[in-house]
Amino acid sequence: MKQHTNTYKNIRNTFVLATSALFALTYGAQAITSPSPQAIEKTSHLCIDQTAQLEQSEKIPTHLLTAISLAETGRWQKGSKEIIAWPWTITANGKGHHFDTKEEALAEVEILLTEGLRNIDVGCMQINLKYHENAFENLSQALDPKTNAEYAAKFLKKLYAKKKNWMKAVGSYHSNTPDKNLKYRAKLIRLWNKVRRSTGQQIARIETTAPKSAASVELDYQRIARLNNAFQERRNADPIASANKDKFIEKAMKRHAELDAWREKQVEGIDMKHLLAMRRAEQTLRQRKERLSRGKPKFGERRKKQLTQWRETRLWKPN
Repeated sequence: MKQHTNTYKNIRNTFVLATSALFALTYGAQAITSPSPQAIEKTSHLCIDQTAQLEQSEKIPTHLLTAISLAETGRWQKGSKEIIAWPWTITANGKGHHFDTKEEALAEVEILLTEGLRNIDVGCMQINLKYHENAFENLSQALDPKTNAEYAAKFLKKLYAKKKNWMKAVGSYHSNTPDKNLKYRAKLIRLWNKVRRSTGQQIARIETTAPKSAASVELDYQRIARLNNAFQERRNADPIASANKDKFIEKAMKRHAELDAWREKQVEGIDMKHLLAMRRAEQTLRQRKERLSRGKPKFGERRKKQLTQWRETRLWKPN
């Protein structure tokens, strides 16, 4: 079995080299070697140049396509110590790979296709060849930064026309699965804000939607105080809410009294009767919390969802 595995690896490696050499001859490449710093610098701008142009021509919010490209194909660049969008990125079987040249990326796609795999993401915007099988005329076009980004821009606009919300469109661009969708939107917002801060620009006003930076939002403490007071007045006027509040205060006072008694007993020694009462009180409180939390999402999940919604409301005004 091991011998067969080694034989397969040798055949695959030979095919990779042969296919890479063929593409190198076809596209005029001189050699398939690791790119120089100059080549990396030149390649690092291929995706962002296209996304920046399309954001203007297609009236997509400034830096949004760029942020998507970073989220999909981000590659760490040691020289500048930053993440860059890499056009020669291939993702298959849930794993992404960055190739140094277009020829190497094309060779890898050819191999994956011959192995029967169709669920492959390619290029600056990671267009899936299975779900967008008619997007490009050939593989070379699929990996071309210009055609790849153009198709992604049109696809994103179709999603926006359906969702009427850019963040929801971005989530669907990545996945329609709720959990993956939500995580991707949170990641995208972080990258989007990072790009905006690095360029020192604000998001353009598109149509009637005016995006706003979360960092620029100023808290109106007087308004918050008025809202809190109004809420307290409404709750006090509600007999049920007022009764619940009284019960809560009564339990809290009882709990404080028990704690005070326990602290006093620390000097004299713990009374077993008091200790048992404390344990019963703690058990009752724990059971009450468990009853209230049944069927509800965990705190971490609720908090993550609240933070995501908060970030989105600071970026977009409601339609």
